[in-house]
Amino acid sequence: MPVRPLRLAITVGLLIGLAACATPQVTVAGNAPALTNVQANLALGVGQEKDLLPFVRIKDTGAVPLIPLEWKVSNPALLFIDSVTGRAKGLASGTVVVEVKAPGNDAGATQLMIEIAGEGAAVVKEIQVQPSSHHMVVGEVVTLKAQVFLPDGQINGNVDWSSSDNTIATVNTSNGEVTALKPGRVTIVAAYAPAPGFKAVADVFIYATREEIPPSPTPLPQTSPSQATVPASPLPQTSPSQAVGSASPIPQTSPSQATVPVAPIPHTSPSQATVPVAPESLPPSTEARPAEATNAQPQ
Repeated sequence: MPVRPLRLAITVGLLIGLAACATPQVTVAGNAPALTNVQANLALGVGQEKDLLPFVRIKDTGAVPLIPLEWKVSNPALLFIDSVTGRAKGLASGTVVVEVKAPGNDAGATQLMIEIAGEGAAVVKEIQVQPSSHHMVVGEVVTLKAQVFLPDGQINGNVDWSSSDNTIATVNTSNGEVTALKPGRVTIVAAYAPAPGFKAVADVFIYATREEIPPSPTPLPQTSPSQATVPASPLPQTSPSQAVGSASPIPQTSPSQATVPVAPIPHTSPSQATVPVAPESLPPSTEARPAEATNAQPQ
């Protein structure tokens, strides 16, 4: 019967749909990037912490990965890593290997070897490279600066410089002078000379012409603390008596003028305080008597 193949097709379609709904969605290797590192060897002191994410890059683009990564430590007794942030903390002296990968791409994993120095060892608190990111044109020369912050508060610049690709840019190993050779991107590394495991990096982008350099954000003008808030429009200077929300400047007045009269009142004598009757209706001899009679009434 012709109805049976139709029913069979509908049944198969339903089964496939149910199977697709029941199957968990996983990230396949084709969608998860392969990773690499900007330096394979790091150093850390017992009790010291370090962010490992800046030392990991996406292999194809060279960018820092923004997706959650999976971290695996060869010896968790020596090193602890926050699985969300990638921040590591030295627990005991020794050497460990940290494997990091994007979820679902085991073949695209990279490794970091971390040497953990024992307590009391001379370790570096921080290394800073300025600028940490720079744009250059082929043939241009720029000098990077490095500062090494030691636990005792001392600061020095005792570093050795190296380039991740000498065909794109070279760097003077002693003074950090970078020479751009051809378009591309390189990582310039500053390693503390007495303990090369402590390093900091700078990303350098090289272009064929200056017109190819992307525009940088417009810097905001520096302001003093009193200029930190921007008024909607300039306000006129007023005296203290004008400070309360006046729509227009108010002339200075004496205390007796603080209230606004409805209309000017002519000066009158006490006998004229009451409204007089029209003088035409009164005899001249009795003009002021009504006022006197009114004032004589008991209160």
